[in-house]
Amino acid sequence: MTEPLPLFDSGYSILDLALEEIVDTVGQFQAETGGALLGAYAQSLVTGFVFDPEATTTGASYVPSAGLTDAVQRRELADGLQFKGVVHSHPGAMANPSGPDLHSFGVGLAANRELGRYLAPIVTFVEPGPADNRISFDDVHVNFHVAVLTAAGEVVVRPCRPRVLWFARDCRRLAAQLGRREVRFSTEPLGDHYVASAEIRCSRHHTLTLAVPAAYPAVAPLALFHDARTDTTEQLDLRWPLTVDPDDRLFHALADRDLAPGTAPNALMFGRNGRPLTPRHELGTRLGLEPVLAGPDFFRRGAEVREGLLARSKGLLTDRLRRAHVLVAGCGSVGSYVAEQFVRAGVGHVTLLDPDDVSAANLSRANFTAADVGRLKVDALAERLLTINPTLDVTLEPSDLRALDADALRALFTDLDLVVSALDDRRAQLVINQWAYFHDVPAVYLGLFAGAKAGEACVVRPPHACFACATRFRTLLDRADQGTTDYGTGRLTAEIALAADIHSVSAVGVRLGLSCLMHDSGTPLAGYADTAAAEHSYALFAVSDDVPIVREVVGDAPAQYSHRSIWLTATPDDTCNVCGERRDEPGVVVTPTADDLRALLTLTADEPTPVASVEPVAWAADEPTADPATGASSDDVEPPVDEAGTGERAGAPEPVEAGIGGVDA
Repeated sequence: MTEPLPLFDSGYSILDLALEEIVDTVGQFQAETGGALLGAYAQSLVTGFVFDPEATTTGASYVPSAGLTDAVQRRELADGLQFKGVVHSHPGAMANPSGPDLHSFGVGLAANRELGRYLAPIVTFVEPGPADNRISFDDVHVNFHVAVLTAAGEVVVRPCRPRVLWFARDCRRLAAQLGRREVRFSTEPLGDHYVASAEIRCSRHHTLTLAVPAAYPAVAPLALFHDARTDTTEQLDLRWPLTVDPDDRLFHALADRDLAPGTAPNALMFGRNGRPLTPRHELGTRLGLEPVLAGPDFFRRGAEVREGLLARSKGLLTDRLRRAHVLVAGCGSVGSYVAEQFVRAGVGHVTLLDPDDVSAANLSRANFTAADVGRLKVDALAERLLTINPTLDVTLEPSDLRALDADALRALFTDLDLVVSALDDRRAQLVINQWAYFHDVPAVYLGLFAGAKAGEACVVRPPHACFACATRFRTLLDRADQGTTDYGTGRLTAEIALAADIHSVSAVGVRLGLSCLMHDSGTPLAGYADTAAAEHSYALFAVSDDVPIVREVVGDAPAQYSHRSIWLTATPDDTCNVCGERRDEPGVVVTPTADDLRALLTLTADEPTPVASVEPVAWAADEPTADPATGASSDDVEPPVDEAGTGERAGAPEPVEAGIGGVDA
């Protein structure tokens, strides 16, 4: 018995699509039939096959036709391909070349000397036994041989086994895991690097196109993801570690990192670096997330996350938060912190509103990273929140609140359980005040004043005083302490401040907001906001000694360091158009001008002057603190007269427009 020859390293590779073409043509006929192999020009890669139906054949011979030569030349010119060799079939188990075969190989190699090597596979239909140069497909066996020309001019034929690019197999597996049966393949080369492509319809609106390089699977394919709704195409950055089994690399590149190969995913989701963050295709596309194949483990992990978010707050919070919907207006230093704390507490639905982009200056005190710079704040924050709770329902509104019309505002304030205002625009705050109060939605207003020396937190719940009435107290603050307003915008300029000072005020707002959501729940936290809204709805915090009103109330009390606070009582003004006896429909915020105030003062000059019902109260103080200048206690402190009932200092030349959130809210 003759020993088999050792395998010769031909240097050839072959795309599995070419093998499939051989099986689907030559493999479907009795011997002898054949055709030509084609591949990338000047590369030892076979990418296609041209069947020769007009060949002269007998049961023991195959002679290529002139038509095959013409077809090969057309493909070479049209597609930039190159002839690589000839395939033909043998009857029975004759897997080795015959004497006439050896002669024809030599003729072919002599006619194509630029090749140097001439690939000559033989197809059989009976397997005589295992062989290293054989690749089998059911009852069709392709036995590889290569003809080479020696230095002496002699033609030598050796068995070989080319490296197979199992691209079609991997793409079909991927499509099957997506529940898709059809994959569209093309063997036309794409430039100098990609030799074939596959198109997979991932969902109704999404298509994945993969282009395979000659070095696959050592090198990742080019992956393009197309969204038909927006007609946009994005190149995916595939994970492609060489430590992963080559047969599993394509699956690994697109699947949840915790999904084992061979496990069928049941959903296409969107995420980062193999971590699904949301099952919502529209949101994933909006945030520029990558498609991720996820299995049932995603939903199991989501349930564990939801349970974990409430694990350390049982008795204080309940799973009611999963159904709660919170609007966070303003996603800067205050809003980004507040939104994250609500999600960590278990809130299940968050709407984020902010028209601005993330800047480098935001990184010192807002919950963003350097990679977020240039992105919309709502997009960057939404992605961060999804990394905390991938099952979060998040809605994005990248708009200026004042630019929204009545219909948009009505839609925004419908079906809310809480509003958090972290805006730096007084007029926008009054818009929130009117719409939230009208819809009976509790609201928390947060922010800091100039230089972050002081901050404020205000909780509003109908029927108690609205935000406009509660902030009449601001007339006690010097204008210089309220922050500088950008001319013509009503927005406060960003102030220098430490994130710790900003978050100290924001944390009070988070607690007030959670208490509002826990209203009537029977938990200890439930009464916190109820008491504040009814008795002391406005809190002023001082980081510095240079805040007169706080210094007057707290005085020289011992151990009063940073973050001293006073809580003030506010009652509704009967003339207020939001919470008074005659309320306006939402849609128009009445902001009196200086002329309006002068006219009103003139009309009421002969009438008794009303006193604003705002009473500062020392927080956590056992006894009223005496004013060092007047001897009056904190219970006796009253603001200047506000004759117009607008919250503005009487006699001021124009309304004060400084508002909450002067520190880049």
